Amino acid sequence: MLGQIYSNENEKLANNTPDYVDECEFEIVVYDESKEISYSEIIKFELINEECIVMLKK
Repeated sequence: MLGQIYSNENEKLANNTPDYVDECEFEIVVYDESKEISYSEIIKFELINEECIVMLKK
């Protein structure tokens, strides 16, 4: 099941995807005090044989 996802302004984002997906990716971006990107990663979640596999992508 998909959960609630919010923007950086704490606004709930619309969910236009099905109730269930086999995989998804999230990009995590960390900003410094100057609002410059200091770090970024992509995390992939994938359901394989009813087991959730989490991969850190670069």
